[in-house]
Amino acid sequence: MPLQAQHTQKSLVLKRINRYPAQPTFSGDLVHKCLMSMPFRSDLAENFIEEYRKYVQFHSTIDILKDPPSTYPIPGVDLMAGLDWILNKARNNEYSSQFEFDSDITKLILSVHDDHLDIYMCSTTVFQFTNNMALVSVSSDGIELPRVYTWHDAELQHKGEKNVSPVESIDGIDVEGYLEKLASGFFYPLSSARDPDALYNSLFPSHPRSLYTSTKETGAWAQNLLWPGSSHTLRFTNGTSLKMATLARFITPPDTFNYRNGASLFEKLCLDTDLAFTPITRVRDPKFPQDTLSAYPTPFVNSSYHISGYFPKLSNDTAVLVVPTFKPDNPVEFSDIAKAFISNASALHKRKIIIDLSSNGGGFLQSAIDLFRIFFPTAPVYTAARYRAHDGLNLITKALNDAEQEQRLDNFGLQSVDEAVKPDQKTGFSSWKDLYVLHLDLAAAGYQTAVNASRDGTPKLSPNELSRYNHTVTAVPAAEWSLVRSANLNIENMFIKGDDQLPLQFVYEPADCRRFFTMGQYLQQDQVWDEARKVGFDLI
Repeated sequence: MPLQAQHTQKSLVLKRINRYPAQPTFSGDLVHKCLMSMPFRSDLAENFIEEYRKYVQFHSTIDILKDPPSTYPIPGVDLMAGLDWILNKARNNEYSSQFEFDSDITKLILSVHDDHLDIYMCSTTVFQFTNNMALVSVSSDGIELPRVYTWHDAELQHKGEKNVSPVESIDGIDVEGYLEKLASGFFYPLSSARDPDALYNSLFPSHPRSLYTSTKETGAWAQNLLWPGSSHTLRFTNGTSLKMATLARFITPPDTFNYRNGASLFEKLCLDTDLAFTPITRVRDPKFPQDTLSAYPTPFVNSSYHISGYFPKLSNDTAVLVVPTFKPDNPVEFSDIAKAFISNASALHKRKIIIDLSSNGGGFLQSAIDLFRIFFPTAPVYTAARYRAHDGLNLITKALNDAEQEQRLDNFGLQSVDEAVKPDQKTGFSSWKDLYVLHLDLAAAGYQTAVNASRDGTPKLSPNELSRYNHTVTAVPAAEWSLVRSANLNIENMFIKGDDQLPLQFVYEPADCRRFFTMGQYLQQDQVWDEARKVGFDLI
């Protein structure tokens, strides 16, 4: 990038920050040029992949991901082969910038569609790209096949405007086909769903997603961590078209922007290990977005919207418990709110309960179990889990097994092994050979899901909806890494009773019924609950 352009870039960024401190926007082309000017160092890239592989081997599903069962609705991924491919490109200096390298890493990890396997490379933690044109897929009655509209046009139609045209194509491609392809491979954290319909729905705005994140959520069509291109053109059924330039926003707006060029940005973001493995803070409003809160009725009980209870006016006999996360700030309060919800619902003779887990990405297993026990106090809890066997895990178990008994108990602050294992589901144990427990504060899926209704995504109907290393693993401490800001992985698989081979995340159970979104349901969450009540209770 010419020096003059670099000065212009810095000046423009500072001007936009001063003018729009909460959420400045920039030319997508300008930001992309800035990111592409970040230098690439093959030595750092090679070292990163070699170290990252040692951690990825702990990911619980890498073996079955290579060859998933035929019922698994998305393509398999060979993680290790993908890392090898990127490593070879790095060794051959085939990357022209750090952003190119980071984009390949991000694409590989997000292609797994696992909310617990993620990575934020250094160049992807500053900006996100957007087109500021949210789309919605709207059905007239929830049963008729939906059409795709811009959010603005769909709102006008909902208010009675007749001269509204749906989107016919995007960049010359049939709109449904374009969006289905985009849903299968878009590059934003929302792409973690494993169901094609859920992925399709993730393209569009969602009040449940906004409720927990405290940010206005416009859908993955309008948001991207990676470069989506300079512009998109929408063509409508009435023959008109609209060209939208790609814009860029800060993920977290800084107080200032003192980087004159890509090299200085690279030095700070990618070489400063003080930034490594620190939480990535998303843009958050000081209050919850007003349009999100206005989509919900007033809760009669809630805990920072981590869990909240409602009595919808659309039904006199139904209560709704909204649980957007199992990772509450206060787990005790989380349980207390659930108990208060049941107590109030019972006192008011609410005979039907809807638990809304929309956009719940999991969290603490204990919070999920607590909620289950509150509703079903006598039902057994089956939590069969298994770690992936590999050399790194073998070394950890050997170290634990070789430790003196007193050391093991002293280190964990326990008086006996029984204190670490609750409940013992069948029988006790007397040695580490019988049971191995590893606490890393990493949440696998917080719950096992049983679904009998869904908000459908794709606008069509159909009848059918260990590799081991041969060397000892020694890893560099995370604090000494460069190029990466944060990463997570899934360390254990959960299994259903009677099947200890296929992890639950690979068990596909299609919904018993299908409904498409109406615009009223996009605007008011209680209309979603009312439809769920009709389908879940009235039609039984």
